[in-house]
Amino acid sequence: MGYDITYHPFHESEIKDVYFAGVRNPSIVNALANKYSIPEDQLDDLQFVFERAKEFDTKDFGRSHGFNLAVTAGFLRPYWYLRQHALSFMRIFNISDYLCDWKSLVPEKYKKLQFPILLGGNFRVGIFLPSAKLKKLRLECLSNANFQKTIRKQFDGESYDVFMNAVNYANKHDLGLLEASDVMMGNAINPKASFFHSSPENCMQDGIKMFVNEMREYTRKIEEQRTSNKPGEVRREEDKKSKMMGRMLETLFNSIKK
Repeated sequence: MGYDITYHPFHESEIKDVYFAGVRNPSIVNALANKYSIPEDQLDDLQFVFERAKEFDTKDFGRSHGFNLAVTAGFLRPYWYLRQHALSFMRIFNISDYLCDWKSLVPEKYKKLQFPILLGGNFRVGIFLPSAKLKKLRLECLSNANFQKTIRKQFDGESYDVFMNAVNYANKHDLGLLEASDVMMGNAINPKASFFHSSPENCMQDGIKMFVNEMREYTRKIEEQRTSNKPGEVRREEDKKSKMMGRMLETLFNSIKK
């Protein structure tokens, strides 16, 4: 299945003051709309996010309030998409130096929930980097070549730039950064059928375009194989795959141009 990863700028104080305040009183969406410039046609969706939190019957914070919190963040500010590139997947440096314990950020009544350390699956929240520690990570990326090299092992190619766009935005606005999976669920065959649990307008396009370019390169390689001297059935099967990928790419590029 894989992971559709998103990065959401969010301040640690907003976990209580915005998200859990909304869970207590979903009608605060009107006040949030004024503060965060949320379009009127998204207010019912945001209110639903708060209201459904009252129905959670699991102790798993990551796939209940944590995921819901990431969805909430996506209504408030821009967020960034990367296919498969999660900071949680890194195992080669002490990421815990940059994280915040989720338990310390929630109201007292929720502290008995089970909290994730890293991203633990689909439809979950992963790690949270509070504003001060995110600034530390950004400084290390800019001033320490070995540290940046380590980060680039997970965020290879253009994905590093996309990740740093999220980091830079959060730093500029004195925010932290939270990681989640499947807030946005991309549909490679029909991008218009992609599903957003949060605001589609706030999802930045750079990560999506990067994914399209990767598919384009994959299609080019298939074309090279297709035109090689392969016998009968194998040749026909590759031709079928190539045409399918070509249609997918055409749809993707047309969607992005609109």
